[in-house]
Amino acid sequence: FDSLPDGPRKRDPKIFWEHAMYSISYELLRSQVSPILVPTVHHEHVRTLPIDVLLLITHDPGQLAHPIPINPGTRIVVGGLAQEDAVGQVNDVAAWISIDAPAIMSECLDYLRSQGSSAPAFLATPQPLSPIAAYEKAARDWFAHEGLPAHVEVGVPETESATRRLLANGADAIILLGDENHPDIDGVLKAIEAAGMSCPDDVLVISLTEAPRAPYVGPGITTMYSDGFTAGVRTAELL
Repeated sequence: FDSLPDGPRKRDPKIFWEHAMYSISYELLRSQVSPILVPTVHHEHVRTLPIDVLLLITHDPGQLAHPIPINPGTRIVVGGLAQEDAVGQVNDVAAWISIDAPAIMSECLDYLRSQGSSAPAFLATPQPLSPIAAYEKAARDWFAHEGLPAHVEVGVPETESATRRLLANGADAIILLGDENHPDIDGVLKAIEAAGMSCPDDVLVISLTEAPRAPYVGPGITTMYSDGFTAGVRTAELL
């Protein structure tokens, strides 16, 4: 496993790929297969390890732009990147496991349109292991296809001021790609309330990461949650 963030998040998994990592390891051990975790694949010591399948979890295309030092016969499986996103990759990849951002964004945006939204928006906070660029591209492609203005705020450090800007520009619905480690949804709801509006009566909100907290959030937000544990089990079965 490569490109995982340092610090306590390794010990307390919060986001999709961290859930998946723990689930993959657990399922492999249950099957009496011993996974080896390495801090980086771009080191000569990888060639000395008894690896038959290398699972590289990363959202950085640059990880594949340089040869990975593995022995002949070792297969590479990439998790996190779609094949078309790995520009300039020079390694022979046997399989790709990625989040289908276009399908997720289309489902969310189509749902908002079905609920009467005429100016949906997409808001994302910085996250080390989320394919934000893929979600942003999917959202912009959808807006272009529908002939709607692209209300997009990506990489914002906090959500309240970003939500205020989106509302000032006419957004009537917001899709939030936030971080489960931080109360990003709270900033969105505060901004809506400060504007004299309410959720969901005036502004519809879809959160892509807040499902575990949804029962405890006051207004009725819609949630779409990607289950990393289940994805990890499936990945372990494929491996």
